[in-house]
Amino acid sequence: MTRSHAFIILLCFLFVSLLGVLADKPFSTRGEPREALVAQAMLNSGNYILAEGYAGAVPSKPPFLQWMVVAAAKVSGRLDEVSARLPSAFGAFVFALVFFGFLLRRTDPAVALMSCLILLTSFEWFRASLACRVDML
Repeated sequence: MTRSHAFIILLCFLFVSLLGVLADKPFSTRGEPREALVAQAMLNSGNYILAEGYAGAVPSKPPFLQWMVVAAAKVSGRLDEVSARLPSAFGAFVFALVFFGFLLRRTDPAVALMSCLILLTSFEWFRASLACRVDML
């Protein structure tokens, strides 16, 4: 297997597995809408440094995820499940490509591809890459 074949297979797998299922389900946990509410407060108030969440609660984690959600919402024109989950999927996408490049310099392309596919199909990685949570970023 050549490097270019392995890279194309990885890209296809990333597009299908991550970007293809972002809108499959509405928010189902308390954490996802909580993060999206902070991004919504940033959009509504214009305060991108110390935005408040639901009922005036100040978020306890750094706002990088919310900034990325705001950017995705501005590009798409609305804040919904897809724009809220897109930063996590994008982070997983970029990390998988960087990890693949790292492994390519040290091993065979087939081993690099298989290692990335194992990472991407592990349950916790897959769950975190499709959730609007701070964990992936």
